[in-house]
Amino acid sequence: MKKVAIITPSPELVIKEHVVGGVDKHSLLLMRTLQRHGYKVVIGTIPSFWSKLPTPICSIIPWTKMIQESVNLVIAQSPFGLNVPPRIPIVYVAHGSFAASSHAHGTGFKQRMWRSFASLFERWSSKRADYVVAVSEAVSRMLLKYYKRAADEVILNAVDTDFWSYPCKSQHNKSKPICLFVGLPTKAKGFDVFCQVANSLYKEAEFVAVLGAHAKIPMHNKIHCIMGVDEVAMRNLYHNADLILHPSRFEGCSYTLIEAWASSRVTLMAPVGHVPEIASRIPWVREFVITSYDFNVWIKAVRNYLHLSDSAINNIKQKFFYLAKEFHSLPRWEEQWLQILEKFL
Repeated sequence: MKKVAIITPSPELVIKEHVVGGVDKHSLLLMRTLQRHGYKVVIGTIPSFWSKLPTPICSIIPWTKMIQESVNLVIAQSPFGLNVPPRIPIVYVAHGSFAASSHAHGTGFKQRMWRSFASLFERWSSKRADYVVAVSEAVSRMLLKYYKRAADEVILNAVDTDFWSYPCKSQHNKSKPICLFVGLPTKAKGFDVFCQVANSLYKEAEFVAVLGAHAKIPMHNKIHCIMGVDEVAMRNLYHNADLILHPSRFEGCSYTLIEAWASSRVTLMAPVGHVPEIASRIPWVREFVITSYDFNVWIKAVRNYLHLSDSAINNIKQKFFYLAKEFHSLPRWEEQWLQILEKFL
């Protein structure tokens, strides 16, 4: 039986609890897919007590276990260290770029130093890997721009649309429509925009934010904050929401968007990650892309949506579900990954 290792940049606790972000969702989905097709899979995670160290340093740690396991292939979900055994083929999954995301994380000295340091490992990883997969055309362009390494293949992230579209019990007697934010409460994810919209429109809508399980809870009396939830609870939250706000400043290929679309939720989104790619192919999507981070622009867009008729909203919901089926099909995603493994195993 061929053995595949998946290296993630997350603490072991995160994987065990299934409280996951985008990279971890990708890792777990890939693990389940490979196991179903007869591969033995080992997950290399970071010991919890190391988790506060920079990602590139932490990524070195799981390699010791991988060497001991004598794996046939490694799929690296983050930049990896210099202690990679040359005999092991590596598929590097690029979910973004530290160099490209600099504008989203601030311009302070510490941020600049951290990004410069992390970018060294990112450059090394993209050069050392035997095969590079980018999760969107945008990420592929980042690799080419900053590291002179084009992705060998672009595979958009995918979800199980049957799971996310499964009917849920709706919340009866809602006094107001619900606007939902899913992500970390950071400026990079656009939480500041969400807060400003909530400050202006709290009388017209209820604002709910689903944050990471270990995120610092922000103090905001206009927003109901929920800490990390499992997939079933998350599906219920999507289905009970009337509008998803995604004002993120940097993404590779957002699982929040894909899950929202698969749940037939109307989404107002920033033009980051794979969004421009989809909008260039499907013209109507552009109506829901907010190209400015000006709070007033988002407030106006949300207010316009809240005044649409029920029939118009239902029509839009079906269109968003089409996006998930057309561009983020799980069977197609699985087939693409299995073909990659056949190249090396």
